Parts: sequence; C-alpha cells; structure tokens
Amino acid sequence: MRAVLDGLHQPAMAAEAADTVVLVVSDPHAPRMRAPDLHGGTGGFGRPVVNRLARATAVTRRASGGKTVKALLDR
Repeated sequence: MRAVLDGLHQPAMAAEAADTVVLVVSDPHAPRMRAPDLHGGTGGFGRPVVNRLARATAVTRRASGGKTVKALLDR
C-alpha cells in the first residue's frame, strides 16, 4: 500500500500526516451492483467491499463507456 501511495501525485505533506486515502479505479464495464458470484468466478465482490470500507464513494459513467469509482478511505 505504501508503494502505491508514494507513486500518486500528492499535495506537499508528509504521508504520515495524511488522514485519508483517495482510491480511484476506472474500468470498461457499466456501473451496476450485483450479488457476488460465489461459484462462477465472475466477480461482484469489489463494490460491496469498497462501500463497506470507505467513508464515501462515488460512481460516474465515463463518456467512452464504463465507469470510474472513487472512494475516500480513512487512513
């Protein structure tokens, strides 16, 4: 996790001083909630996990198709 945060463009502050983490993920699939697939291996786990861990989430449709999911996580 530390390596990922170090690779992001961050404001001028020490990483230890930050109290939140912003996670942004884009993918080509349309936004939808679905029941996790326990046997077929097609997924469905990501958004429920992010929603439970995050202080706030936002999902936006991309003009090129798919979605961008943003999550604000407490450090």
